[in-house]
Amino acid sequence: NTFLDQTAGNNISMNLYNHSGKNSFYQIKGEQAKKKNSVSTSTIDSISEKIKFLKIDIEGKEESCLLGAKKQLKNNILGVRCEILLNSPYKGERETWSGVNKTLNRAGFEFMNFDIVKNVSFKSFSKYNCGDIFGKMYSADGIWVKKIKYILDSNDYKEIIDYSVFCIFNNIPDLAIKILKSKRSAIKKNIKKSAKYQKIFFLLEYTLAKIFFNLRKIPAYQKIVEKDFEIIFQKKWPAEGSFFNKYPLDMKV
Repeated sequence: NTFLDQTAGNNISMNLYNHSGKNSFYQIKGEQAKKKNSVSTSTIDSISEKIKFLKIDIEGKEESCLLGAKKQLKNNILGVRCEILLNSPYKGERETWSGVNKTLNRAGFEFMNFDIVKNVSFKSFSKYNCGDIFGKMYSADGIWVKKIKYILDSNDYKEIIDYSVFCIFNNIPDLAIKILKSKRSAIKKNIKKSAKYQKIFFLLEYTLAKIFFNLRKIPAYQKIVEKDFEIIFQKKWPAEGSFFNKYPLDMKV
């Protein structure tokens, strides 16, 4: 029960609202907090475990949280998913996108894309939503990865697989394909050392097979997909009619 901030050992006052998802260090414009609560602070760098993936959603304090994670970002973290504010809903506060992006760029990460949650990222000017894109955009999740050159220069098969997993599940499957093709020899050479990573690598195979299955429906992609699948996983694309026998929809991976 601590608040992950830039420094540890402080006490901060949290604004608590009727909806717990709104609880924040900051005061929301046009809303009254039902009460305040004192919370002690800690930092991500105070966590002893090596963190590989970082997901942050702390209602406007994300940059401070990242500033308390400099060591983990430098030494361990491969992918970051962080909520950013493009228009701040808080009194006296600016957007957080520029600060978060600058902090992560300085830490050796590059921005990939935004993941927009359509029902919460926008504020409508009327009492109803008028389609997928409407009103004023307030927030989104930003996706960052350790610089691509870093992973292309790495021969650590665990890092390569972990990096690819982050990409696959954060809307960057094309980058995962590039990495897995480029670093296949490093994976092949070492993966037998770890039963755990053999299972994780099969998760990549299962997930990419589903993506390739849909891409393969486009005639121009068919041969490319089959070739890439064979390069990455060292096996032929399943024979016609046998795909779902090998990769069932209800398979537990």
